Amino acid sequence: MPSWPEHDQRRSRRIRVNGEAEGTGIPLFKGSVINLSSGGVCVEHLEKLESGQVCDLRFRIPPMTFAVRAHIAWSHPHGEGGGPPGGPRLFRSGAEFTDLSEDARAAIDFIVNRPPA
Repeated sequence: MPSWPEHDQRRSRRIRVNGEAEGTGIPLFKGSVINLSSGGVCVEHLEKLESGQVCDLRFRIPPMTFAVRAHIAWSHPHGEGGGPPGGPRLFRSGAEFTDLSEDARAAIDFIVNRPPA
């Protein structure tokens, strides 16, 4: 496991992944998974989410599909001006998993612990 800088408060290692996410809540959203850990996820999407809101997330991260319940820890505009020039404003949100089924835990563990490609 890499050593994190002292100021990094993360509890677990993040793995960059290519995947899709859909979330329930207000608003409903679809986005791209940026990174995943055993305890949470970072997703990029079009709508700002509210810190503390609880949502159900469904992921497609090949070769796995799974669903979890999570609460939004933060949501911020991403990049210069919040998105690509001339494109829609993008947000990145971090969510902490709050309720994991055995199947979801197994899928996350598989993705997080697989060897790099």
